Amino acid sequence: MIERLKRNSLIRAAVKPIYDATIRRILNAYRYWIFRNEKKLPPPDPALKMSFFSVERDGRIRIWGESGDEFDFPELPARFPETDYFVLLETGAVFSRRARAGLSRAILNHPDAELIYSDADHLSASGKRTDPWFKPDFNLYSFRQENLLRPLCVVQRNLIERMNALKIEPYNWTEAAFRLVESARSVVHIPEIFAHELPDFDSGAPEGIAAENSALRSHLERQNVAAAVIPLRRYPRRRVRYALTKKPLVSILIPNKDQRAMLARCVDSIRSKTTYPNYEIIIIENNSVSDEIETFYAELQNDASFPGRIVRYPDSFNYSLINNWGAERSEGELLLFLNNDTEILSPGWLEELGSLAIQEDVGAVGAKLLFPDRKIQHAGISYASFAERWLFHVQEGMEESAPGYYGATRKVTPVLAVTGACLMIRRELFVNLGGFPGDLPIVYNDVELCFKAVERGLTNLMTPFARLIHYESATRGSSLTEAQIAKIRQDFQTLMNRYPRIRDAQDPYFSKNLTFDHYFQEKIS
Repeated sequence: MIERLKRNSLIRAAVKPIYDATIRRILNAYRYWIFRNEKKLPPPDPALKMSFFSVERDGRIRIWGESGDEFDFPELPARFPETDYFVLLETGAVFSRRARAGLSRAILNHPDAELIYSDADHLSASGKRTDPWFKPDFNLYSFRQENLLRPLCVVQRNLIERMNALKIEPYNWTEAAFRLVESARSVVHIPEIFAHELPDFDSGAPEGIAAENSALRSHLERQNVAAAVIPLRRYPRRRVRYALTKKPLVSILIPNKDQRAMLARCVDSIRSKTTYPNYEIIIIENNSVSDEIETFYAELQNDASFPGRIVRYPDSFNYSLINNWGAERSEGELLLFLNNDTEILSPGWLEELGSLAIQEDVGAVGAKLLFPDRKIQHAGISYASFAERWLFHVQEGMEESAPGYYGATRKVTPVLAVTGACLMIRRELFVNLGGFPGDLPIVYNDVELCFKAVERGLTNLMTPFARLIHYESATRGSSLTEAQIAKIRQDFQTLMNRYPRIRDAQDPYFSKNLTFDHYFQEKIS
């Protein structure tokens, strides 16, 4: 059966739905998706000159369909002087029925693209399609954790020639993949399945992972990024742990009104669990009326070991203005906005958040937040459709240990936004972005800050290696009045109308082939 598929690269077999025990409804309509989206398309006119090659497991390249001589990646332009685009398919994968026409159409639709990659799925021993990998659009932080070019990509001739002009020593495909993304002026993701991985295709083979990790370390060195590459036993199979080479002061800003027990739990967890040595806690008091909170403030101020102070914001509650005001009175190079209803779980949380926030191409950085029952509350914010177009927390309601779709809860993930319940950002960037918007006093102010960063070409990140419990969020929204709901909707429209490019586009960090309920597990009546 598989040999026939190798010869024809066509899939005609019926496809059964697939399920993942950690995501109850993930792609349970995959059969319907295939028949709806993957009809065979005619080739475009005019036809393009493309040459097809197979990439061997050791990184060598062969001419597609021929035994041919084996050669290194830089030799492609000289050996094929009339070829404008080179299609590379890893050994152990085959083209889908729409690949050739789809690739031609992708090149015509994206003439400036120097590097193109597609989605892929897997074939069972009987030839049935399972386990689709619907990839995000290109982002360097995603690529460092998983090679998005696998198992199929298209490389423009000009890109290889420009790389060859650098007179780099010959390298194989494993090394070339990282050099390509470093040099490409435009990388385009086509959210269509152009390749099927065969049953014997092992993307987790130890020798392959070792080669990729070695190439990744070289890439990080070339990019002057201080980071360690840590092999993992399970998907995503590696972690890039960015280094915090200096120890900049982190200002932890916590707005508070009354709530002694809640604030005490938050502050105590910071002081007892945090391993990072250089931080200050700024409690922004806002119109408390209870005596017990004033007693707690006095206890802190009389504690010589307390690494912070209490400042008093005199005006009415406005989350944006309170935090902007508090930031002006802090000293840190890094700002950490934190809700008083949180509790620290990860001792190295500040090291993790800070190591990402100091990267020049990063905007805001958020943590993995858990409900008190240890189910996921926040692992990033996306913008997509369910009953209506809305913002939502991806992975919400899943078990803490659940890997999510392709390990989404276990890796540093680029996202449109992160929640202000725990958000770190460089002070300089925060000031340049104008801080939180004062006309969004309660909701969406954190999202707007993140959107501002996206508009600057920066990447917002969620890291699962900084974990906190978020208590009050477990009951958020349960007692909202109709007027409050109307205000939330109004503020949502205000936010999205300010960012039409984000409003009118697909979230680039999550595939359009995945739907709202693949990431969101809250009970829907």
